[in-house]
Amino acid sequence: KWIAAVAAAATPLMVLPAVGSAPPAAAEFSFLPEKARVLTLSLLPGGNDDDLQGEVCAAQRQCSSVPYPYLLRAQGMDLLDKALRQPSPDPGQTQQIVYGYSQGARVAADWIAKYGGTEGAPGPENLSFVLIGNPGRKHGGAHVGWGQAVPDSDYAVLDVARQYDLASDFPDNPMNLLALLNVFAGFAVTHTDYEEIDLYDPANYVWTEGKTTYVFVPNDRLPLLEPLRWIGLAALADALDGPLREMVESAYDRSYLPAKPGLPAAPEPTPDPEPTPDPEAPPTDPAPEGDGDVADSARTVEFVSTGVEDVREDPTEDVGDDLTEGLDADLLDTGLTEDLTDDLEESDEGADEGADEAFDEVTEQEAEQAGEPETDATEKRSDADDSTDNSSSGGEAGGDE
Repeated sequence: KWIAAVAAAATPLMVLPAVGSAPPAAAEFSFLPEKARVLTLSLLPGGNDDDLQGEVCAAQRQCSSVPYPYLLRAQGMDLLDKALRQPSPDPGQTQQIVYGYSQGARVAADWIAKYGGTEGAPGPENLSFVLIGNPGRKHGGAHVGWGQAVPDSDYAVLDVARQYDLASDFPDNPMNLLALLNVFAGFAVTHTDYEEIDLYDPANYVWTEGKTTYVFVPNDRLPLLEPLRWIGLAALADALDGPLREMVESAYDRSYLPAKPGLPAAPEPTPDPEPTPDPEAPPTDPAPEGDGDVADSARTVEFVSTGVEDVREDPTEDVGDDLTEGLDADLLDTGLTEDLTDDLEESDEGADEGADEAFDEVTEQEAEQAGEPETDATEKRSDADDSTDNSSSGGEAGGDE
């Protein structure tokens, strides 16, 4: 009656699903390197070779024990360091695993804190750790409250804990006496029983924090009720498991667990990078048609403009010769000089005709004012022309003399 009343009043924080109700397994992957040298640390030499169904010491992973005084962790740490620095019997075996159980896990954690990353010690690329029943486990370790958690490092760590193991799943609220009694019973029946644990069971809760991968293995039996099963009262133990489990779980904070059990998905292979194409040469713009003609036209226009200015400044008979001396050889071939000379001669003739017409008009006006007939004015203009011609002839004759 007392047990039933307490069970009815209990307020659960989290109840894990039954082991048989787990989802299907995720894609296959491996927690461990295929080939490695494994150094084991346990209460008895070789005592944990068969733990985790012998997975750590299977295939090409060869296990060898590192004996040490169980209660003297400092000596165990130094012995482990010596073993790690020794060359492997197999030259091609470059990977090493430290496999620590219970107090052996504490020895491994001490080595990480003191020797990890030091000169001559194996680096993270060649050394990893597997810890089971670890009192220094970050979530639930019995020694964490004393400041003895596994330190963060660059080494890969696989930390496996069973639910209700006193060493690695200690209650967050030790004032819950039922939970405390349960884990003490678990020290006898759970902490010592890792042989049948399957690392790849889809009912396990698996997650990673930094370089540490945590595996939480649910327990389908309360250790507190195991004595009932020993005396043949398995049915009673099954009936009490549900209500008592709720009371026990109220002493734990399981918020660190993933929302659902299951293995992490296998990482997808990284695709090969696509080859970088050769850079294309920039397109060359075709030269516009008629560039030579445009240049010649520009040069011709410039010449014509200069020639006109020279004609205006010095309109003499020798202008054609002066312009010809300054012309480019290409322009001389075009016959432009002869054209300019002809134009100048035509301009002179037009100027003479214009002067004659102007003289006739003036003469006519004077004749009208004087009352002379038009014929007389014409005769005067003729006489003036003759006089001009005679003067010119006389000048030439004088010049000849």
